[in-house]
Amino acid sequence: MVKPLDLQDNLSKTQAVERVFQHLRQQPDEAQKAFVLELQKQAQQQKETAEPIDEQSQIELQSEKEKEKERKELKERERRKKKKEEESKRRPSGDHIIDITV
Repeated sequence: MVKPLDLQDNLSKTQAVERVFQHLRQQPDEAQKAFVLELQKQAQQQKETAEPIDEQSQIELQSEKEKEKERKELKERERRKKKKEEESKRRPSGDHIIDITV
């Protein structure tokens, strides 16, 4: 059985013990918050300072742009060729064309 004085002593210490436990629970949360803030700070710095593009990457980008341009031109030529073929199919052959001069 617990003596009344021991119970009273334990009850008086409860608030102090609770403060200690609360502090121990908050420490990991504070460390995690500080870590997240540091990561956000680093991400912001990386956004603000872009690394310059080296020559090789720039050459690759230019060659990709040129290839894309060539593909577009090729598609355009094929489209024009197809359009001409369709128009020539619509026209009657050369024997049936009437050429009138005045």
